[in-house]
Amino acid sequence: MTDAKPENLSLTYKKFGLKGLLSKVDLLSKENFLLKLILDIDKKHFVAVKFLKDLVNIEKDVSVYGTRKQAEKLIKKLKIDTVVYSDITNKDFQNQGGLLIYGVNHNAFIEPVILFSLLKQKRIKLMLYRMYCFWGKNIRRLSLPVSARNYPNDKISRIRKLYDLSQGFRKSENLTDSQLIKMNEKKYNICGKIA
Repeated sequence: MTDAKPENLSLTYKKFGLKGLLSKVDLLSKENFLLKLILDIDKKHFVAVKFLKDLVNIEKDVSVYGTRKQAEKLIKKLKIDTVVYSDITNKDFQNQGGLLIYGVNHNAFIEPVILFSLLKQKRIKLMLYRMYCFWGKNIRRLSLPVSARNYPNDKISRIRKLYDLSQGFRKSENLTDSQLIKMNEKKYNICGKIA
């Protein structure tokens, strides 16, 4: 089961995207009873794997149908109602030309999808947690990856250390806080140049 460690799965994800990760997990489940049981329980009582497969399908067709249309398909399929509350004084900001840069400050796959379904502008970049920009080539093209500082190990539960893909991802990258800060600063500087 060493291949199923979060850091090994993270390397697969980083190299082959979400589709590659799901294929690897499926392959590992054929050899590992516990993993197969978890996937079977998810299939019957949850929908995490189905949701991730939907993300793969939506993402792969972004180049054909466009980001907004694909995001709208997923939002509709998930039956999510979106309402925008904004105090932005320039209500016409989305109709301006140029590049629109948004920051997503929560580590989850759904926030970028929701934003992409709402934004009207053609040229969009999302500042995302670094892990999510490896989801697929279309999201990578639309994202400016950033990372939070490393968490102290004693503040993370043992279960989360073992099974949380984002923790495995951080561990597999083996970056120091100063390396993360430099990487983030580079992305912020890119924002200034392309905006």
